[in-house]
Amino acid sequence: EGFPIRSHSAVVTRDYRETLAERMAEALACRYTGKAPSEAAREFVGVPVHELARECLVASGVAITTRRPAELIRLALHTTSDFPNLLSGSGQRMLLDAYRAAEPAIKRVARKSTARDFREKAVLRLGEMPQLLKVNEGGEIAHGTRAESKQAYRLYTYARIFGITRQALVNDDLGAFADFARAYGVAAAALEGKLLSELLTSNPVMSDGIQLFHNSHSNVTSGTGSALGVSGLSAARKAMRLQKGLDGETVLDIAPAFLVVPAALETSGQQLLTSTTYPTAVDDANPFAGQLSLVVDPRLDADSATAWYLFASPDLAPVLEYSYLEGQEGPMADFREGFEVDGIQWRCRLDFGCGALDWRGAHRATGA
Repeated sequence: EGFPIRSHSAVVTRDYRETLAERMAEALACRYTGKAPSEAAREFVGVPVHELARECLVASGVAITTRRPAELIRLALHTTSDFPNLLSGSGQRMLLDAYRAAEPAIKRVARKSTARDFREKAVLRLGEMPQLLKVNEGGEIAHGTRAESKQAYRLYTYARIFGITRQALVNDDLGAFADFARAYGVAAAALEGKLLSELLTSNPVMSDGIQLFHNSHSNVTSGTGSALGVSGLSAARKAMRLQKGLDGETVLDIAPAFLVVPAALETSGQQLLTSTTYPTAVDDANPFAGQLSLVVDPRLDADSATAWYLFASPDLAPVLEYSYLEGQEGPMADFREGFEVDGIQWRCRLDFGCGALDWRGAHRATGA
C-alpha cells in the first residue's frame, strides 16, 4: 500500500532533476490554489509531502532504507536533493499568483524598468530634436543640439521571514504555508501601490528645483473650475496639450490616457467617462466618453478626497517610473533550514524602487 519506492540505480541527470522539482512544485501549489495542473505535473497532485521528498532523494541517487515520513523529510533537507528547491518553487508560484491578482491599478500610469544594482539610478531624458531650418540655395546647413534633463532614484529591499515547522511537513499540512505565501504576495503588491501613491502625493522636487506639480510647470489647477467634471477635465487636457519640451519652444501635444482618482471620486469618475445615451442636444453629449481609462487608488484619499489627476501613457510621456532588480521582478521566495524554528524558514523579498521622471505627462487638479 502507499506510494512505491522508485529505483535509484539509474544515473539521473541534473536537467531531469530540475524538471522533476518544477513539476512537483507546480503540483504542490495547485493543491492549495485550486488551479489545474499541467499534464506533466498531474501525477504528483495529491502526493504527500514526504513522498515528494522521497522522489527527490531517488532522483539524487540517495540510498533509501526507510519509509518513515520524518526520516524522509530529514534526509531530503540535509542531502543534495532538490527538495528545498521544490518547496521554494511551490511557494514562489503561490506568492506570484496572489501578487499578480492584487496588482495595484496605479502601476498602470507608471513606466516599468529594471536596475542593475542598488546604487542611485539616473534616468536621462533627451529633449526634442531641433526644428528643421530652411536652407537657401548654396546655404550652409546649421548644426542642432538637444537639451537634456536627469532624475534619479534607487532601489530598496523589503523582506519578511516566517517559519514552516517540521511537524507540518511530516503531517503533510501546508495550509499555513500556503496562506502565508498568498498573504505575502498581496502584501508585496500593496507595498508597491503604497510607494507609488506616496510618491505621487508627496509632490517631489524635480531636477529644476521645483515640485512635480507646480504652477511653474503649468500642470496644476485649483479653486473654481478644478472640480472633477467636464469643464475641469477640459482645462486639464488643454494644459497637457500645450506643454512645451525641454527647449521651451516645442509644443508637445500630450494626450491624456488615464484619469486617476481617490475612492471618494470613483462613482463620479465612472459617470464622467460613460457616454450619454442618445443625447438630445450637443451640450448633453459627453466628450470624454470612452476617451480615458479610470484608475482608482484608495491610498490617495488620505491626502485628498477631492484631488484628481490626468496621466498620459507612460510609454509616450512617462512621469513616474518603478524598477525591480535585474532578473528579480516581483517578490521572490527562498528557503533555508530553520534556526529559530524546528523546520524551515521561508523568506519573501522584494527589491523595488520608484521615482518621478518628468512633469509634462501629468496634471493635478485640487478639486476645491
